[in-house]
Amino acid sequence: MLLTAESLCFRGQWHLDNYKNLPDGGQTTWPGHDPARHRYYYNPPGTVFLSVPAVAVARLCGWSCIGPDDQWLHARELYLHRIVAAAVSVATVGLIYLAARQFVATWPSLLVAFASGAGTQILSTTSRTLWSQTWHLLLLSLAVLLLVRGRWYWLATVLSWAFFCRPTAAIPVIAVSAYVFLRRRPAFGMYALLGLAWLGAFIAGSYLVYGNPLPPYYGQLLPSSDPGEPEPGFYATHILRDVVSPSRGLLVCVPVTWVACYLGVFRRRERRPLALLAWGCVVLHLFLLGWHPEGPGFCFGARWTADLVPWFALLATLGLAARERFTMPEKCLGAVLLGLTRISHQPWDFGILGGVWT
Repeated sequence: MLLTAESLCFRGQWHLDNYKNLPDGGQTTWPGHDPARHRYYYNPPGTVFLSVPAVAVARLCGWSCIGPDDQWLHARELYLHRIVAAAVSVATVGLIYLAARQFVATWPSLLVAFASGAGTQILSTTSRTLWSQTWHLLLLSLAVLLLVRGRWYWLATVLSWAFFCRPTAAIPVIAVSAYVFLRRRPAFGMYALLGLAWLGAFIAGSYLVYGNPLPPYYGQLLPSSDPGEPEPGFYATHILRDVVSPSRGLLVCVPVTWVACYLGVFRRRERRPLALLAWGCVVLHLFLLGWHPEGPGFCFGARWTADLVPWFALLATLGLAARERFTMPEKCLGAVLLGLTRISHQPWDFGILGGVWT
């Protein structure tokens, strides 16, 4: 990722033809339409563009992913990954705090931010290295902040870039667009126009580079031409894998999610549309994971549900705003679930296992 960003920043090249020591497959691809068979970074392009300022600063400080004779310095890129991912994750937690402050006081907002940062996939996964979810979570958290503040035009741009970083952002794009249309119709025209402009630029760039309306990575969202007949229970099995599996299940690996779900039941009447929007994004994301036949790659934990952290934070915030007081059993149970989350994440956050899996 950062190699492509550095190549784009300092050489103006999107392809990786000139670099040595690159692995075959996985992170790179050769589009079949191109006679020259250029080599490109396979994962979503948005993460590359957003990382350009980071590699520019690193280059000024004497750090580069490109060695003598155009050798790819893999170890150095991984080191830069950790620095950039940590900085982006800190900014994500800060945005979650600012969004919470729109509804509750300082201390409850700090609690939501702390639980989101220290009790979810932000600490155990997305801050460890630059996954596509790292930038995606930042943009979704910013989108939630703009949503609750009513900044509709900036919201269209942020959601568009979230889609450039991760195709699953199509769900919040559609859900938030429906929300704006139903609740803020006067602003919908300009909102939609800006979104379509970004989508048009994305499609044009994809045609220019890959000869297709979407990059190869985004083909995972498209139905197969010959999908075949799924086995009985196919979708239910895959949804359960991402919800209650001991190795990847959201409710198992991130116990504090139970608290967010419990608080998400409570909301004031005027904030019901926001709560329904958040719940809709959660449910549709889980259904999308059930449709996908493969697992979430080489990682441990609920990485594929990391996209839901900003929505669970919003649900928890709305619940805290609706409930002025909580009983002692509720407080104790919430503290226990947060503590269990930290215990379950501990081996993967700072130990050897974290380096192996993430």
